[in-house]
Amino acid sequence: MPELAYVNGKYGPIEEAVVSIDDRGYQFGDGVYEVLYVFGGRLFLFDEHLVRLKMSLDGIAIRGVDMDEVRAVMIEMVARSGFDRAKLYYCVTRGVAPRNHPYPAGVKPSIHATIRPVTPPPSEEIAKGLRAVTIADFRWGRCDLKTLNLLGNVLAKQQALDSGFDEAIFYGPDGVVREATAANAFAVDGGVVYTYPLGPHILPGITRDLVMKLGREIGVPIREEGLTLDKFRRADEVFLTGTTAELIAITQLDGETVGSGGTGPVTTRLRAAYDQYVESFLASA
Repeated sequence: MPELAYVNGKYGPIEEAVVSIDDRGYQFGDGVYEVLYVFGGRLFLFDEHLVRLKMSLDGIAIRGVDMDEVRAVMIEMVARSGFDRAKLYYCVTRGVAPRNHPYPAGVKPSIHATIRPVTPPPSEEIAKGLRAVTIADFRWGRCDLKTLNLLGNVLAKQQALDSGFDEAIFYGPDGVVREATAANAFAVDGGVVYTYPLGPHILPGITRDLVMKLGREIGVPIREEGLTLDKFRRADEVFLTGTTAELIAITQLDGETVGSGGTGPVTTRLRAAYDQYVESFLASA
């Protein structure tokens, strides 16, 4: 099946999709988005993603979006694609209007979506983990809203890649570690899992919430408490969570080995719990 796109009511091949040059998403980054995984031909953590999308829409005052229509389009995208495992990108912008900073009156929000098949990462890649570098956070102050304004994330990611790393992890002016460019960050110290608390400095990750819930169910102590850069670097284990990252260890940080240099025992337990949750989701079809 071909990769599929949706633009304001029209479905078709991605290569034929067209967005107006006056779309405010293009002109100002004036929009929000979600990325969802499809497992077994079904949207994973669907309701949770819709709740966050609505929160982002409200956060930047985009009105007039019918969430039932959003749900229907996402379901139709999956059905038309026929993909068993895929990544669905869904974007809402304030709409199309001549370029001017104030919100345009009477403009209908624009809806854009794409769906592409994905393959799971090899098990050896998951076991090996990622190499990360820490970077001072220079992004805007509302990272809790999933907006199209991702230039800071793009620059940090490219800086990491250019320096021979796989990912960048941000820390704030107070020296406390926040999150990665496209994932939430966790550290394990003495068997306790730490992650930065919810607020304007990090995205309220859907996978973050799931992993914390699963961890508590299997008896892993978890604290929503930020760690200083020094403590984070000295952690026994570090890992990331996200829709596309799922759950993966950081085995090298700022050029130094994390813990034993492999996926640690707590991360392994949490990854197993996550995988089991996905298996249960597949079995519930």
